[in-house]
Amino acid sequence: MGTVSPIHWILVAVVLLALFGPKSLAKVGKTAGRGVRAVSDVKKDLSNVPNQILADVTRPSSERQPKG
Repeated sequence: MGTVSPIHWILVAVVLLALFGPKSLAKVGKTAGRGVRAVSDVKKDLSNVPNQILADVTRPSSERQPKG
């Protein structure tokens, strides 16, 4: 269980190409890229939540807006 060598990557690429074909493999890659991008966007949004909560808590009550 060592590192993954270039031969392993080539073998994975050949198997994926055989399973999906060149056109479908491009669609799978595009979809996977969109998924990774969506997860990254959510991660950025969630990283700002603690700062927003802290800003709301430390802001004087006269400046707070009621929710709803």
